[in-house]
Amino acid sequence: MVLMCGAAAEAAGIDPLPLELRREVMPLPGMCSIVPAGRWDSGIVTGNGVMGASILGQPYEERVILNHERLFRPFLDERPLPPEISGALPEVRRMIREGQGGRALDHWRKVMAENGHPKIVNTPPYHPAYTMEIRRPDAGDVSGYLRTVDFLTGEAVVRFRNRKGAWINRTFVSRADNVIVQLFESTDGGTLTLDLRLVDQWMGLSDDMARISVEHAGEWITARCKYRKTARGYEGATRIACDGGRVEQVDGVTRCVDAQRVLLLTRITDLDDFDRSQIREMRAEIGALSADYGALLARHVELHR
Repeated sequence: MVLMCGAAAEAAGIDPLPLELRREVMPLPGMCSIVPAGRWDSGIVTGNGVMGASILGQPYEERVILNHERLFRPFLDERPLPPEISGALPEVRRMIREGQGGRALDHWRKVMAENGHPKIVNTPPYHPAYTMEIRRPDAGDVSGYLRTVDFLTGEAVVRFRNRKGAWINRTFVSRADNVIVQLFESTDGGTLTLDLRLVDQWMGLSDDMARISVEHAGEWITARCKYRKTARGYEGATRIACDGGRVEQVDGVTRCVDAQRVLLLTRITDLDDFDRSQIREMRAEIGALSADYGALLARHVELHR
């Protein structure tokens, strides 16, 4: 369990959940924080081994950074193939056992060069797909704040109160259905209005990356991004299930208005050929899933544990 200190909470203008109540909701094994994250590397993280989400936990301008395991910024025009050097391993091991580490390294480099790799190719840096911003109307000071992640279920939860009521945001990444599942609701029956938009991580500043193309249409948000140096790219699709309210497109965002709860189901996929989009297939598969958060979580937990 990890707790941020009271001084940090006070500096952030957040009144954390009292310690005795924290003990009631804190998952074990798990971790918690009593303040929102100010940076990506302080987010609480959940994933299924393919996709992941980092939750910053800001009450009014939440940012959830969405990831996929195969998204790497391309250095080269084409993805390099690894050298075939497994045959050198017995000899390298022998030299190391005999204390000839320098000779082992030289032999390994020689075999690499003979197989078309005269020098080491640096690993391209990993990058996130995009950030999902979830904004809600400011309703004053925040109290009862807590972020948690349950290691047994992979569920990340943000709790807080303001003058309009008590709120809870839940996120997990399903191992059963391969979707990022997010649920926003009130714990005391209030309705909520959320603005949803996707934010490009690279802002079009990299020579290797193009800006993400985002489309808001009905109860879907889709995104596509092509790498400039290769034929590769990636895309994502988010289904919005707005229970008891309505969905609108307003000024480049998707707005859920007066909903009892909002469920988001997102899938991201990498593309070896950007021209062969998977959006239609993703929408069909995500659209066929239940909009019941509890049922989706139960299917996932059975595998996660």
